[in-house]
Amino acid sequence: MKKTSSSNKKWMHTQIGNYFAEKRLQAGKTQLEVANFLGVHPQYISNSERGIGSLSNAFIKKLLKFYDVNPNDFCDFSLKVHETYIRSELGLKKTN
Repeated sequence: MKKTSSSNKKWMHTQIGNYFAEKRLQAGKTQLEVANFLGVHPQYISNSERGIGSLSNAFIKKLLKFYDVNPNDFCDFSLKVHETYIRSELGLKKTN
């Protein structure tokens, strides 16, 4: 059965959230430290890392610097996630 658009979007947000959770842990940071850095409530970080909602582009840019992540690496990852999402929405098979 084909996933619904809503579940596909949730999957996409979860993939990106997991990416940033992994980078946060690799940087040795807590969700509270990240929240303080961004000036947001820690629940916002928790929610975004679990795919509940999404991060703004401004926050993504700040987090890449905070975690010392090459923006090109994130772009490559994000493009793959978005390609999978779009192909699923269109009912297309993944290419190699």
